Amino acid sequence: MPAVLMNLSLHGMDGWTVARKLKTNPKAVSNPLLALTAHSLPSDRNPTFESGYIGFISKPINIQSFAVDIAQAVRIKKMTKKG
Repeated sequence: MPAVLMNLSLHGMDGWTVARKLKTNPKAVSNPLLALTAHSLPSDRNPTFESGYIGFISKPINIQSFAVDIAQAVRIKKMTKKG
């Protein structure tokens, strides 16, 4: 299952809108969405998860844990689908 890593601050259409659109596409609905963003306040997290993201990685990224952060978010998504 490929993961989609997306910045929330995009030109033309923000990442929250893109996520909502992807979640209505039958070909993309099962792909886990991970937000990569500088919007890291607690108040930013709820809209992010509500729009369909399963994980949240704040910028600047920690290069030592970046791959682990992605793998962990995808693993959590797989576990919640089974339950």
